[in-house]
Amino acid sequence: MKILLFDDDKSTVDMLLSTIDWASLGFDDFAAVYSVAQAKNDFIENGPADVMVCDIEAPGGTGLDLLRWVRENGYSTENIFLTNYDSFAFASEAIKLDCVEYILKMSPISDVEKAVRRAINRVSVKNRLQAFEEKAEQESNAAPPRINELPEFPEEGWMALLREGEKGPLFKSIQTYLNKLDAAGCADRIGLLRFSHAYLHMLVSVLEQNGIAANVIFGDGAAVRLFSVALDSPFHMLQWADYSLSATVRELAEAGGSAPVIEQIRSYLDSHYTERISRSELASRFFLSQDYLSHAFSSRYGVTIPEYINRKRIGKARDELDRGKNVTEAASEAGFDNLSYFSTLFKKITGESPSDYIRSVKK
Repeated sequence: MKILLFDDDKSTVDMLLSTIDWASLGFDDFAAVYSVAQAKNDFIENGPADVMVCDIEAPGGTGLDLLRWVRENGYSTENIFLTNYDSFAFASEAIKLDCVEYILKMSPISDVEKAVRRAINRVSVKNRLQAFEEKAEQESNAAPPRINELPEFPEEGWMALLREGEKGPLFKSIQTYLNKLDAAGCADRIGLLRFSHAYLHMLVSVLEQNGIAANVIFGDGAAVRLFSVALDSPFHMLQWADYSLSATVRELAEAGGSAPVIEQIRSYLDSHYTERISRSELASRFFLSQDYLSHAFSSRYGVTIPEYINRKRIGKARDELDRGKNVTEAASEAGFDNLSYFSTLFKKITGESPSDYIRSVKK
């Protein structure tokens, strides 16, 4: 496999090359580029990369421009953005361009490696689908052209059932659809392949909306074995659909959906707010992407995660001051190791300095 690393800051590219063991991840071809023009030339002259890690802002064009060009030219390269820009607008555009992950440069290098592994998994899924498609096309060359059209794929209805965890009704609907496919004379390998594409897209969309990596569903041995024979018949396709659907519903139930997960995160913060909690560690603990985590939390509670933690800490400090602790002791109990920062934040949130608060308490 080939990895392309793009950043106008050479030190960032050098850090990525030296810190991550790319060979152990399966990469044997590397490209380091420092502008959009160099990246495009490498694609044209040396072939597309399987995975690309790139910055947003760069001279002569942005990483978004590069990814848009990659998509417009039909390349299936999996992309990871590594940037200093914590912008929801950038992240939203990246998602539209089917980006694997949007990571801030201040994040641990382990976050980049996890995203690369996820990208590799997506490459693997695409390669298996392509192999099935090529095999099906070869087998259908001598077959008479299909007269009947495929029944309309009910993606929106199925996605709604999946989000609600209604596995029974959804499975029956899939079974009915495959029966219709068979009755219409469209249950050959081409028809089943087209169904599998639409079905996979539905599952992956719902999973990623809930911050769940698709490899938890499609990466185990049973899923691979069932998928390897899924195009043989509607019965085999139904077996694979049953397994993948059960696994998806289970993962969604364990994650609890977007709102319950955010509630779980808030509960976790309520119990650990005095500790050092990074966004990457929190996202990893709850199997969410960092940007999804930040956006979902602030949308639900009206404050960012750092703001929420700071308010909890200042509330704790006030309680300690009420109990007679001095400023240093109260700051330490609330998880602050910088007294100056604590005093500044205390006044910003309460409207008075810690010493003024102590005087008002004594009065």
